[in-house]
Parts: sequence; structure tokens; C-alpha cells
Amino acid sequence: MLWNISYLNPIEPKLELLSKNMTDKTIIVLLEVFPKTNEYIKKYFDNTHDIYYSLDLRVPSRYDGRNRKMGVTILIDKSYNSNNHNVLNRTPFPDRTSFVDISSNGNSHRVMGLHSLTGVGYGRAKSTQFFSFAESIDEYRPDIVMIDANEPWIDHPNFNENVYNDNGNKGKGAKTFFNEMINIGLVDPLRYNKKVETSPLALSYLTYTKKEDDKYKKRYDFIYINKDKFEIEDINYLFEEAINAGSDHALVLCDLKEKLWAKMKNLY
Repeated sequence: MLWNISYLNPIEPKLELLSKNMTDKTIIVLLEVFPKTNEYIKKYFDNTHDIYYSLDLRVPSRYDGRNRKMGVTILIDKSYNSNNHNVLNRTPFPDRTSFVDISSNGNSHRVMGLHSLTGVGYGRAKSTQFFSFAESIDEYRPDIVMIDANEPWIDHPNFNENVYNDNGNKGKGAKTFFNEMINIGLVDPLRYNKKVETSPLALSYLTYTKKEDDKYKKRYDFIYINKDKFEIEDINYLFEEAINAGSDHALVLCDLKEKLWAKMKNLY
């Protein structure tokens, strides 16, 4: 499960929506999590999940503003063994990054949560961040990546026709990042499994909420999966439910099943 919960509005309805959609062995990545909000999350999920928070590692200083206190929380079901939590220190705003290694029955996977900067607020720094994300994907080889990318501008059914925001260099940073995920064998379930032919492939965010126009409909939120380790059974974007709970982004649900050969491979 991936959700930019938004720092706006009370946390309780958001926790209820998460709980309602949980299944066995659920892994959750939450974005825009303030320290006080993370305390609520810890209390709510303490019995079911091990909880890792980026700001526990990249602790805000007294000089940091609100924009340096929107962390990434990763919740790992207690049926897994989990360790090696870290942030991506070579990226701008490492507080908006997090990864955890998990294992169960001898099988190991790496889960990564990322939150892109906005182009409106940060300009070319957003592109720089994407290049550093690409570097981290190449170095750390995650098996599951969950990201609010604030990209692409046009989510085209043909991936090669995606259009990215300029961000000071004609969108090269974002394009490099998405291509690097494909290079290491990660797939976008809506392209790999469902073959959706609409643009955007799903609705996860509205850039302008006061007009009903398709050009404001965006898919900014992604779960990318290692196709060699997992069968993708389903993926869904819960937009209306998430908005009603108080966020401005869809809750993304992806159902996975570990491939048998991947389990056997770990025996050798």
C-alpha cells in the first residue's frame, strides 16, 4: 500500500481507511508524515507492524522548516523479519526517502519509499533529486519501489510517449529515474498486467480541483515491482475514498504473490 496521506486534515480517518484495506502481510509506505502524525501511526499499528520513520535517521534541526519535517514512514507486517533501515543520504532531502530490508522463510526483499520534490517549489532541484534517485535504484536494487513522483505531466499508454515536466532540463531527471527502474527489472503493474489504454492510466492526483478537465488529472503515485520475484495479482487506485478520508492523493493498493522459483533460488 502506498499513500501520500497529506499533512492536511486529521489523521484518524486516514488510519481507518488504511486499516479497512489491510490484508495479511501488508507492507505500507506513507508520505508527508510529520513527527506528531508518526506517533499516532505507531500507536495505531504497534501490534501488527514494525514501523520505520525517515526522520528518526535524518533528524530535523532547529533551523529546518516545515518542508524538512515531512518524512517517510514504512510499516512492515510483523510476520516478516525486517532490518537495515536507512535513508538515501546522497539525495537532496534524504528525509523524503527510506528503505528497509525484509525477509521471511529465507526469502529477502528490499522495500523503498520515495517522495519527489515539486517543480513549482524547487525547480531544478527536483531534477537533481531524480538523478540521485536513479543512482540509488542502480546501487541498492530495491524489489519494491513506492513513490509520489509528482510526474509525469502526461502518463501515456505508450511509456515511451510519456511527457515529463521541464524542471530546468527538459525532464531528463524524471525520465532517467523511470528508465532506471525498468533497467533493473522493475515494472509498473498497470502497464505490465492490465495494459490500460487511457491517459492517465489511473487517477491519483488533481493539479487543479476547481475545474473538471482531463488535463488536470494525473497519475503521480506509483508502485514498481520486481517482476522476477513477484506475480502481480492486482493493482487499484482508490481516489474518492482517499480524498474523503482527508488526503489529496489516491491510496494505491497492489496485491502480490511471491514466485515459487524465487523461493527456490534462495536455497542455493
